Amino acid sequence: MKEMKIYSWGSNSNGQLGQGIKTESVDIPSLVTISPELDQNMETAFFYGGGNHSFILTVRGRVYGVGLNSSGQLCIPNHAEVSFTSIEKLSAQTITSVACGWDFSIFLTNQGALYGCGSNKFGQLLHSSLSVQNSLQAIAAPSEHKYAQISAGMRYVAAVTVQGSLHTWGSDRYISANQSTGMTDIVKVACGQHHISTLDAAGNLMSWGANRYGQCGQNPDVFKVLSEPSSVALPKHCGKIVDVVSGWTHTMALTEFGEVYTWGRNTYGQLGRSKEQSDFRPLKVLLPGNIKCIAAGSEHSMALDENGELWTWGWNEHGSCGNGTQIDQFFPQNIAHHFQGIICSIGSGAGHCFALVQC
Repeated sequence: MKEMKIYSWGSNSNGQLGQGIKTESVDIPSLVTISPELDQNMETAFFYGGGNHSFILTVRGRVYGVGLNSSGQLCIPNHAEVSFTSIEKLSAQTITSVACGWDFSIFLTNQGALYGCGSNKFGQLLHSSLSVQNSLQAIAAPSEHKYAQISAGMRYVAAVTVQGSLHTWGSDRYISANQSTGMTDIVKVACGQHHISTLDAAGNLMSWGANRYGQCGQNPDVFKVLSEPSSVALPKHCGKIVDVVSGWTHTMALTEFGEVYTWGRNTYGQLGRSKEQSDFRPLKVLLPGNIKCIAAGSEHSMALDENGELWTWGWNEHGSCGNGTQIDQFFPQNIAHHFQGIICSIGSGAGHCFALVQC
């Protein structure tokens, strides 16, 4: 029987890597020691991260959290955890997805319901009477809608309903709740720091919000802010877009041919290009092999190919690229040699990363 292991790397100032310690950075992917209970549920796992906290979601719908808990974003009584801890307040629910903002967390159940915890200072939990929410809060959907997918920006939330419409709430000076009115057939939403991207069933990509670095796919010399959803045009030969993810100020798309396109800010190399200036035009990242999964941190990027090889690039001050240095990486670099096995899934927080490895 194959054994599954968790590796983590990057920023760890609040123990968000789950390695049992706090340290400014972990430059090389390192093994995470997990409880026997979690180990028994590790046949498949998914990873989610916020500013300084992280979650593991098992295939059976159980959630385990670690890291900073100063606003209650872990749904546990302690101020912080350095090892992954079961979120008992969610034990009665089967969770299918998690979205993490800077200091709050949103959980999607298999019944299409949402729960949240952490800061509600900007209305992220849709609870008007509390500035900070330290316990689990049910989030009521308008008109009894059920949700299918969720994402979180720094201080706001976007959720796709099973009908393919989009609901947003929280507070962001560039994003308002009525901007997505009339959009249909949405299958994926990805939130950046101050911008949103949506993907519909036909593979059409739309973005709006802050566009200072071209993260919405429009020329920032003309549009500093997109007040309405605007189409993002990828090269015609790229095929259908099948996934979109977002960092704080850059966006990534995965196509049906396993190719990755990026646009937005490139100050730290997060676009995977040699030049440091930002670029609103989606261009292909030079990656060998067929990419099956992409992930973005605040200012770094990851791509996992069909052979289980992991490529990283971008901001690396705290070791987010996992290449043993703290030098920003402008081109994709293969870090698979740091793992003793085949990488099955990946995830990222603001400056920290995770991988599930089959040994």
